[in-house]
Amino acid sequence: MGSINFSMKCNSPHKKKKLAWYYRFLAPFIFLIMWGWSKTIRVEYSEEARLFFEQKRLPLSVIGIWHESLFSLVPFFSYKKMMTLVSPSQDGYFLAEVLKYFGYKAIHGSSSRGGAKAILELLRRKDSFNAYVVAVDGPKGPAKKVKPGVLFLARKMKIPLYVVICEQTSSWRANSWDRHVFPKPFSSIKISLNSRILPAEELTLEDIEAQFQKLSSKSFCNNQK
Repeated sequence: MGSINFSMKCNSPHKKKKLAWYYRFLAPFIFLIMWGWSKTIRVEYSEEARLFFEQKRLPLSVIGIWHESLFSLVPFFSYKKMMTLVSPSQDGYFLAEVLKYFGYKAIHGSSSRGGAKAILELLRRKDSFNAYVVAVDGPKGPAKKVKPGVLFLARKMKIPLYVVICEQTSSWRANSWDRHVFPKPFSSIKISLNSRILPAEELTLEDIEAQFQKLSSKSFCNNQK
């Protein structure tokens, strides 16, 4: 998942990157690890998040998350007809293969390759999926700095923009640009969602970052190590 850049340097539709065979072999095992891990986690939802994600059919919308929360959130958004963006790299194609097992459809686009093609594909499939999940600071950061893609997508499609955060009681962090979060087995996470952000035409990137800040729960322990 990553933010959209609108460069006109599109990947040719005839040059689909071939995923290494060992990635295809590994993807179902990563899915099983994530699925098994998710069964050990106690999930708490804010009232807004509970009402939103309990709907049988999610409303057409854009959902922005921090890149650091991908591992934490992916299993709990599964099989809800969601589409997402991933980098057109080997790592991105591997991620798309894993996401497929959770019921996501991945479109490939990044800040340097395939951006225009990706946004056109999302627009073309507007009636096929319920929501679009975008890591607003991906694919390469800087961490927790919202990029223009999520705002452009909401404006272009004229649909609501939501912000979702995930907090943990106990977790590990990777030594990566986003310091990716891995909640410890048998710990708790809290998923929070803001009220609808409208109208998108009047929003700025700073407004979206402020929404992320407002969602942070002062009462939920975040003891990350």
